[in-house]
Amino acid sequence: MIYSALGLSGLTISRVSFGCAAIGGHDYGPTDDRVSIAAVRQAIEEGINCFDTADVYGFGHSEERLGEGLGDLRSQVVVATKVGVRWDGVGNTCRDLSKEWILQAVDGSLRRLGLDTIPLYQIHWPDPNTPLEETLETLVRLQEVGKIRHIGCCNFGVAVVAQCQKLARI
Repeated sequence: MIYSALGLSGLTISRVSFGCAAIGGHDYGPTDDRVSIAAVRQAIEEGINCFDTADVYGFGHSEERLGEGLGDLRSQVVVATKVGVRWDGVGNTCRDLSKEWILQAVDGSLRRLGLDTIPLYQIHWPDPNTPLEETLETLVRLQEVGKIRHIGCCNFGVAVVAQCQKLARI
């Protein structure tokens, strides 16, 4: 396995990461949890140490199975999960990067993953209804209290990433 530094984070991750969207079992159809857990464990045996998931994948199911699959090895890998898509009891989703949602979502992700600190917490999608300042201020506070180590973002254009970098270390 080849490993690389993740930006200036100090994290070293495998060049091949394990994407966990499918083990959520919602958008990809039914899954066998035993197979998902075995796949996570096999990935670790093969040297993969970066696992990408999101709270919305399977409405928490992906994070739960990933946490179960990592077991006692969770401290040896980089879990990268995402925030910013809120869902309701029937599966309707909307983008939400408000302080209130982030504070609720991070605690849910920590519990489902079985972590004390999320190594990489990523903004999943831009939220046109929440100012970037509110979102990043909230994420920086989560760093300060030790719930997350690093902030990342997905699905953002270069200009928005540049705006984010003016507000926090991304």
